[in-house]
Amino acid sequence: MLGLILLFVFARNSIAKTVGLSLSITIKVYSLLLVTTLIWARRWKQVSMVLALALLISLPFHGLIWQFMHLQSVRSTQISALENLSPADLLGGNALRLPVKLIYGLLWLISYSCMLHRHRESPLSVQLIYSFPWMMAMPLQVFPYTGVLMLPVLVLKSQEITANGLLTYRDRIFLIGFFLVGFQQTAMTEYFQWLTHSHRLFGWFNSLGTTLVIFALASTRSNPNGQTLFQRGQTGLLISKLESPQPSQPSPASQVRGETSIACGSFS
Repeated sequence: MLGLILLFVFARNSIAKTVGLSLSITIKVYSLLLVTTLIWARRWKQVSMVLALALLISLPFHGLIWQFMHLQSVRSTQISALENLSPADLLGGNALRLPVKLIYGLLWLISYSCMLHRHRESPLSVQLIYSFPWMMAMPLQVFPYTGVLMLPVLVLKSQEITANGLLTYRDRIFLIGFFLVGFQQTAMTEYFQWLTHSHRLFGWFNSLGTTLVIFALASTRSNPNGQTLFQRGQTGLLISKLESPQPSQPSPASQVRGETSIACGSFS
């Protein structure tokens, strides 16, 4: 799925981009979040093409659609503390209560809107990549393999930090969150069982990591002066376009000395 999403973000060909996102939507429903990002950018033609192709791809499997939707909805009716990347895990069993779900969904929507608003001057590809953590935070139960979505976010954020030349406290929060998302809580719990005597000590590390990443991205404003770019069609992510250093100009004093030496040489 990550490959299909990256195909949509980086491909130069519009057909390849449409196919990538459409296939991703048919595999994982929460890929629809990227469609809302396109709506935010008013890419109406691209939105219609993606949804139409996703519907066309799903038609041969129309008999399995309801079963597929049921399996997806189960993710909103159960929650596990074992390697769960969703921020809802921090709420424990209360996350299954309807009022708590509504509040969680409201906070999710507000934070996502803040991210889009603060990066409104950034290229669309940057907004798409920064939407990945919110894709992870949509279900109440998110399995560890979904954490691969954080890798493009880390690359983009690290290049942005390099372009700005400054590591802010929000950047540090992001890096801590990224580390916690990849924290192997099961292995660490087994290793430190003799010390902690508890299986819940590391149980909330992954969900806390996703929460910190979302907070950092939602509260960070894009820096137009950093000239952050996201060039499509590249194998790597190039965020900053750094100007090549200009050759140093000789000072007036050195010019005078040079002219004097030339004049002296002509008389010798």
